[in-house]
Amino acid sequence: MSGKISEQPTLLAPADGDLLPVVEVAEPKTLKTITWANLVAAIKTALSWTSITNTLASVSSAIASLGGAASLDVGTSSGTVCAGDDSRLADSRKCNNTFDNAATARSALELGNAAILTAGTAANNLVQLNASGQMPAVHGANLTGFSALAKLALTTHKIIYIDGNSAPQLLALGAAGTVLKSQGAAAAPVFGAVSTGDAWEYVSKGTAANSANIAFTGLDFTTYDYRFEFKHLTLNANAALVGRFGTGATPTYLTTGYGGVIGAFLGSTDGIQNYLWSTYAYLITGNAVGITGGGYIETHQPSGGRPELYGQAAMANGDGNRANGCVTGGCNFTTTAVTAIQFALNTGNIPSGDIIMYRKPKR
Repeated sequence: MSGKISEQPTLLAPADGDLLPVVEVAEPKTLKTITWANLVAAIKTALSWTSITNTLASVSSAIASLGGAASLDVGTSSGTVCAGDDSRLADSRKCNNTFDNAATARSALELGNAAILTAGTAANNLVQLNASGQMPAVHGANLTGFSALAKLALTTHKIIYIDGNSAPQLLALGAAGTVLKSQGAAAAPVFGAVSTGDAWEYVSKGTAANSANIAFTGLDFTTYDYRFEFKHLTLNANAALVGRFGTGATPTYLTTGYGGVIGAFLGSTDGIQNYLWSTYAYLITGNAVGITGGGYIETHQPSGGRPELYGQAAMANGDGNRANGCVTGGCNFTTTAVTAIQFALNTGNIPSGDIIMYRKPKR
């Protein structure tokens, strides 16, 4: 194909049945030879073929992403889409008067009041289990429908008892070594010392090692009677074991007002000796060679009365030739409450031995 064309040809739409676009030619100029391939290339360049291809691809993608409503008709019948001016649009969002208020909407969706509650543990919150299916930490006192016992706020080192009003109560544990004691049906229980009944209860021990004395303080004669046992106790030659009562929080030991009797069984020197207004109470008599052995005394003080003691001992002479024995009983004429007792020799120190204190409730 050949002929004259303008430098900027105008493309016209092909008529029905035409195979090629019609080219409108301006004023003829120099003719050039045109091949079919050159003509197609010239047409694509003039129409911006790449731009058209990209536009068509974009439109195709947009159409593919449309929802199902894009294929529906606008109308008021079933299966149509509401128009913007539809009278059923109550607030530009809803297409049915069923949803005009929140309560009606929840009912239509079959939702309960819990749908509007916040998850948490504050007032009016909805309790939510954690990822392990566990309840959140809620104080037991906030639980309803439970007994007062189930709602009791527990703390460490407490025990629970039910008071006279059938209400649960917490009681702090007592001191070490104490036991829980009932105070009867109308009173709260308390912790107190272990009751030994009429049995002697060990309290403490003193050990002599060339000691001037062995003393026991903090005695409570309003509550207890006391027993003092002597074990492997050694007395110097010509010495006797004696005792003194003390009074006051910081004891003052009485040095007068003792009276009593002591019986000694020492073979040829057996005898009984009494004493009055002495500076101490005689407990175990000695001899010229010294003695070692054991025994006990018991002591008590009646309310408003005088402190009393009595006991016995069995001793062996220091020369190993015979055994001795003695019994004793005495008191002090004071009526002041006794708080201590002191053991010593009437001459010299106590070489060795143990003195053990026991007590039992006063009867």
